[in-house]
Amino acid sequence: MSLKGWYKIKEDVFESLGMRKKFLWLYKHTPIRPDHITYLNFLVGLYSVWVLFESLPLFALAIVGQLVLDNLDGYYARVIKLNHGWGRYLDHGVDFVVGVLILIKSYFVFGHWWILLALTMFCFEGGLLYLYGLTFEKFPSRMFMYLFIFGMYIEGLWLQLFGQPLSFVIYWWGRGYRKRRGDI
Repeated sequence: MSLKGWYKIKEDVFESLGMRKKFLWLYKHTPIRPDHITYLNFLVGLYSVWVLFESLPLFALAIVGQLVLDNLDGYYARVIKLNHGWGRYLDHGVDFVVGVLILIKSYFVFGHWWILLALTMFCFEGGLLYLYGLTFEKFPSRMFMYLFIFGMYIEGLWLQLFGQPLSFVIYWWGRGYRKRRGDI
């Protein structure tokens, strides 16, 4: 599924929770903007890296909080029709940096060489997507975080190692298919 497809699902959920009215109120009555939520998301992400392998409940709470904030900032920007490239790069940059830091810390804790391979593939995919201007369609998968929440660290890292290239190949093949059909 493309990022546009995920945006639609997330928007439907946020609409059902009445978030549009809350964000319009926030926009009219406070100086808080979507980028501020992204900065908070970055701080929560850094906290999650700090508590990783120290406290599973705090890590899980921080990662879930980061995932929620990561979705809220973009939704808020779309609600107020704020569409500037900086916000999108900032949002994806925060996700990327936190993902890289978690993988680096995982390497230093476990010391397995293949974690560096997973990190390299994560960075390589991010670089390719950026190079080809596709970061608004797809972002490097951070599958490992979903298993990390449940303390399944090695399993999450293996999932990342094999799922990262698979995710990219499926996306790239699907993009080529959509392009041949004339959808792009």
